[in-house]
Amino acid sequence: MQLLTFFIIIISLVNGQNSVVDVQVQVDNVNPLLSQSQFQAALPPNVSVVSYNDANASVVIANCMPGFWCAAGSAVPTPCAAGTYQPYANQVSVDACLECPAGSYCFQNSSVPTPCAAGSYLGVSGGENQGNCSICSAGNYCPLGASAQTPCAVGSFAIAPEGRSQASCSVCPAGTYDPTTLGRTTECPACAANSYCLSALSQAPCPANTVSLAGATSQLQCTCVSGYSCTYTKRIAATVMLNNTSLDAFNADTDGVRTKFIAAMAAAAGVLPAQVTIISAQAHMAARMRMMMRRLFGVAESSGSGNIIHVTAVIEGAVALHHHLLVPHKSLAVVSMRAIHQVQALALL
Repeated sequence: MQLLTFFIIIISLVNGQNSVVDVQVQVDNVNPLLSQSQFQAALPPNVSVVSYNDANASVVIANCMPGFWCAAGSAVPTPCAAGTYQPYANQVSVDACLECPAGSYCFQNSSVPTPCAAGSYLGVSGGENQGNCSICSAGNYCPLGASAQTPCAVGSFAIAPEGRSQASCSVCPAGTYDPTTLGRTTECPACAANSYCLSALSQAPCPANTVSLAGATSQLQCTCVSGYSCTYTKRIAATVMLNNTSLDAFNADTDGVRTKFIAAMAAAAGVLPAQVTIISAQAHMAARMRMMMRRLFGVAESSGSGNIIHVTAVIEGAVALHHHLLVPHKSLAVVSMRAIHQVQALALL
């Protein structure tokens, strides 16, 4: 940049006579490449430059910023074109501008690529703006910066376009079946008649001498043909909370508490005790803390009130779970039950 000082003569016609005015002008921050002839040529025809002084010229050196390149001797940086980016300072040629990768776009003078928005994708390089990114089609999803569509997994589907993540794909419900198709745009077709589908990925035939309508979701929907009688049972996995019983007492079957618990679960499900299997028994968090304190200070474990345990059991061949058959003098609450899909509280006598 430079400070320019000059005298000019302005000639104008006043009352039919020439009028001459001498003017001294100073201009700051002039382009250092500006010459006197260029300056004169840019002035009006009635203005003449008498003297021209650019001795105060100075040069300001600055870094060439990312997104630009600066050739030797250049006064201003040159921006990288749209569709390219340049992440480094002080680059000296256009070769420093890199092609914008697939899945993103680059405005003019970009220092980094901008990813295509979630729900869209760009499969080629050199994108210049979001408009170059294509909408993700139904049956697929496209996360942020996607270079290709990802199809919904087998057993799922997406009706609407612009899916942003795998969560955009809905799982085909039980009673439907399609174990092979990727990128479905509609719900899976119904499970075939005379079979049942616990999920869209599994199909099993109804037992001998039973039939079902299309779309059956479990074996319980297979009904007997004429001349046969069916008994329907379930396999129940239940976690229950047992009050006023310590874990040690339960594991040791003190006073037959474990045996009584199994018998009560079997009776409630309408099966034999041999069909009940204890998977695990754990002290409730509050009870664990009390147990740790007792053991830390050498206090004997109690089988009385205040103890709570969670017991997980599997019941094979259950017909139903009746609420009125309970363990004597205990409290039982069903925490979770896989077959019934609900939480129930049972008061034991």
